[in-house]
Amino acid sequence: MQTLVLVPGLLCDERLWSHQTRYLGDVAHCLVPDAGTANSISGLAESVLAQAPPKFALAGLSMGGIIAHAIMALAPERVERLALISTTARADTAEQTSRRQRLIEMTEQGRFAEVTPLLVPALLHPTRQDDAMLTGQLLSMATRIGPATFLRHVHAIIGRPDRRVQLAAYAVPTLVLVGREDAITTLEMHEEMAQAIPHARLAVIEECGHISTLERPHAVTALMRLWLTG
Repeated sequence: MQTLVLVPGLLCDERLWSHQTRYLGDVAHCLVPDAGTANSISGLAESVLAQAPPKFALAGLSMGGIIAHAIMALAPERVERLALISTTARADTAEQTSRRQRLIEMTEQGRFAEVTPLLVPALLHPTRQDDAMLTGQLLSMATRIGPATFLRHVHAIIGRPDRRVQLAAYAVPTLVLVGREDAITTLEMHEEMAQAIPHARLAVIEECGHISTLERPHAVTALMRLWLTG
């Protein structure tokens, strides 16, 4: 059976993939690696590779997708399938970096508990922002990740390179998946990746924001099953 490596996003842990690990187990051995505490995306990618088998299917959401792009640069021969979810191949813009610097400053001032509530409006579809169970999951994961790891990871995201030039070299079946209302990594960014990757399929989930695996878990799992078995 193939191994499916599922890389979480910023301030997320294995619970981000809870539906997928539960319902894809009949077609793949699901592994959610610890991305580690490196302060560079390449360092985080090396940590994931160290925990993965020689060959595997790879899926990453948000920061996890950014790490997946780095894995495709470091060891493309090990990746048999690729899923890029709620992510981008672009480098940070000055505006994005400025917003992240604000979060860094808050965290360094001892205000880490305020970070996730501040992010919720951008993370979730407008109709889901008052969903106590969903927001509770986000807060719980962030608390577990903690301020020290958050600071390293956000610095890694700020310093990431633009990966668009390498997309044409991806030679594996690729799923590019986005929520239509994703306010962080937009539909346009995913269309850009899908057009540049030779064997890519673009999937758009309606009424869904950035955290698609928790907002629309059944849809994500169904699309990933098709990707894994097609």
